[in-house]
Amino acid sequence: MAKRERINEKGVPYGARQRMPIWYGAVWSTRGISAAINVVLVVYVTFYSTDLLGLNPTIIGGILLASRIVDAFTDLGFGYILDKTHTRWGKARPYEVFIILEWLFTILLFNTPQHASQAVQYIWIGFMYIMINAICATALGGIDSVYLARAFTTEQNQIKAISINGAIVMICSIAFNIVFPGFLAAGGKTLAGWSSMVISLGVVMAVLGILRFIFCKELVKDEPNEDGKRTTNDLTMKESLSAISKNKYLFIIVGLMLITFIVNNMQNATTYYFKYVYGDVSMQGTVAITTLIVACRRMCGAAEKRRPAATEGGQQGGLYRGVCRLSEIPRQRQQP
Repeated sequence: MAKRERINEKGVPYGARQRMPIWYGAVWSTRGISAAINVVLVVYVTFYSTDLLGLNPTIIGGILLASRIVDAFTDLGFGYILDKTHTRWGKARPYEVFIILEWLFTILLFNTPQHASQAVQYIWIGFMYIMINAICATALGGIDSVYLARAFTTEQNQIKAISINGAIVMICSIAFNIVFPGFLAAGGKTLAGWSSMVISLGVVMAVLGILRFIFCKELVKDEPNEDGKRTTNDLTMKESLSAISKNKYLFIIVGLMLITFIVNNMQNATTYYFKYVYGDVSMQGTVAITTLIVACRRMCGAAEKRRPAATEGGQQGGLYRGVCRLSEIPRQRQQP
C-alpha cells in the first residue's frame, strides 16, 4: 500500500488546510455544545416556574408561545443586520459573543426574584426567555452557515467540520439529558439549589462556548471596490420582505417551527411524570439512556444499509420499556 504523501502546511490556517486536524473541528463544536445544553436546560423553565415559584402553568405556556412570535420578527431583523455587518473580526464571528449573553440571561431566568409579586415574576420570566430565544439564539443560529463558509475555505473542510460538530453536539446533549435529572433530584428542590446549579453550569458553558470565537477566525474577507466600499450583495429591508412574502413555503416553515416548539416543551411533561407519578425524577435520566443507545446504533450503522426509521423507533420503544421494567425491581423488593 502506497504511503500517504506528507504535505507541509505549516503556517497555513487550519480551516484552509488540505488535511484539517480533527481537533480543530472539535474546537469548532464548542459553541454548538454550549448552545445545545442551553436549549435542554431552558426547557425546564415551566417546571421551575410551577414547582418552585408556584406560577400558573397556563400563563407560563402562553408567555413562552408569545416569545415565538417575537422570534419570527427578530429572525428577519437579524438577517438584515448580518447582511450589513463588516468588522475587523469578520462578518459573522463577532456575534459569537451572544453565547455569553445567552448564558447570562439563562442564569437570570433561573434566579427569578422570589419575593416579588407574581406579575413581576411573569414579566421577568417572559423578558429573559425572549432575550434567550428571540435575541441570543436567533443571532447564534443566524450566523452558523455564514461563519462556516468564511472559516473553512474548502468544501471538504466544511463537510468535515459539520460532521464532527454534529456528532459531538449530539453526544454531549444526550449525555446532559441523562445526567441533569440526577442533579435535579438532588439539588433542584429549592430555589437556592436551582440558582447554584445554573450559575455553576452557566459559567462553565459560557467559557466553553466562546472558544470558537477565540480560535476559529474568518479567512474570507470582503474586498473593497475602487471607491473604497466593500463588495457585497446586500438586500434592502423592503427587498427582504418582498422575497419572504412571495415564498410559498413560508407557512409550512412557520408550522414546522411551531411543532418543534411543542415537541421540545414536551420534556416538561416527562419531568412532571417522573416526579409525581413515578416518584423519582432522577429516573428520567436513566430512561434517557435509550436515546444514547439508539444514537450510537445509528452512528455505527451509518456505513451499512439502513433499516426503516420505524424499526429504529421500535428499538427505542423496546429499550424504554425494558429500562422501566428493570427500574421497578428495586421498588417491588421494598414492598412488604
